[in-house]
Amino acid sequence: MRVIQGCSIWGLMALVSLSGLQAQTQQEPSVEGRLLEILRTRGVIDAAEFTELSTLEQQLRQSADLENQVNDRVEELVARLQDEAPKTSWKSGKGFNYLTADGKFSMTLGGRVQVRATYDDIENADNKMNFAAQRVRIWMEGHIFDAAWKYKLQFDASGDRVTAGASTSSASFAALREAYIEYAASANANVRMGQFKTPYSRQWLTSSGSQEFVDRWIGNGQFFQNYQPGLMVYGTAAGEKNDLFEYSVGVFNGNGINVQQTSGGDDMLMTVARVAVNPFGAVKYSESDFAGGDFKAAVGLNGWRMNNTTLNATDDSVGADVVVAGKGLYATSEYHKRSFADGSPDRVGWFAQAGYFVDPGKVDIGIRYAKFWVDNATVGLDDVTEVLAVLGYYIDQHNLKLQLDAGSVSTRNVGGSGDVDEFRLRLQAQIIF
Repeated sequence: MRVIQGCSIWGLMALVSLSGLQAQTQQEPSVEGRLLEILRTRGVIDAAEFTELSTLEQQLRQSADLENQVNDRVEELVARLQDEAPKTSWKSGKGFNYLTADGKFSMTLGGRVQVRATYDDIENADNKMNFAAQRVRIWMEGHIFDAAWKYKLQFDASGDRVTAGASTSSASFAALREAYIEYAASANANVRMGQFKTPYSRQWLTSSGSQEFVDRWIGNGQFFQNYQPGLMVYGTAAGEKNDLFEYSVGVFNGNGINVQQTSGGDDMLMTVARVAVNPFGAVKYSESDFAGGDFKAAVGLNGWRMNNTTLNATDDSVGADVVVAGKGLYATSEYHKRSFADGSPDRVGWFAQAGYFVDPGKVDIGIRYAKFWVDNATVGLDDVTEVLAVLGYYIDQHNLKLQLDAGSVSTRNVGGSGDVDEFRLRLQAQIIF
């Protein structure tokens, strides 16, 4: 009978110990210890059995403590790895973002694709239909070591365009557009060095992916100075949101994209400056009014000057622009005049355009009138006039859209033999990811 009792007690104690160890604290004596003491005092177990059961209880407790310690350590390591893991995210139109846990390093990878079909009905000439991957842009941007140190790389993967039958030996797979490092000290003063857009003309500074029409106005290339290697300081100031005024001033090589200076001195550099006033708050450099809020307006003045007699390119240009946006309306206009110090005739141009969302944020209609001409021209190009209407269907704002614009482009040449009247129809689809 005592043997049976002993075996039962052993089983009972093992069961009690195993079931109670997870909730047991380090206080002494334990519940199991007190129970063993009561059983020994009442003669249910003898001294040897008490010692053996006490030893077993301690061993089981140590195993449980070790298991709890391991579990706690594993949970701690998992939590630390989760805290230290890079954060990844994606935002429509902004790309895929990678950010380290300490916030010191970030990189956003994005891209844009524009595909276009163009139909040209040219007077006294064969009609033409043309398809193009107009722009295929890939960019990487972010910050390094500190959020104030920024960088950007942008490539146009559409490469060079060649005509049928022409040699393709000079065609490249990708062309560098932007490559710069920037120190963003504050909203009032930022310093950028590398290759980027020259700060001239609102429509030029507005991305080709954020245009209300299929492309910029017909005279844009006569006045702006493309992407250039250089150094620029820019920022904003005053107003409730520190955005009443904006300014940019920079110095650039002035002889083209990806082109370095090879000779000469400071007289070969191009200086560019722009100022703008936003009396009702900053107006985004993006055409079409998706927000539909209260009206805002901005007025900008800009100019550039380059003195390069060696390359016969000593000239300057001044321009002004105005924009009004609100309640689904977006309207903008610009005027430019470019002068040549070598005696070539001045070039003058202006445009005005307006668009309105007939279906807020989704369907936009607009019209543009643009014209540029050469003053006092005796031979060659005299003036070009563009009149276009546009219909835009926005699935995800500029990030996914379809655009159809159509109208006339008329060219008048001095001499009478080069006049051309053209009807142009363009359909374009775009994605930004």
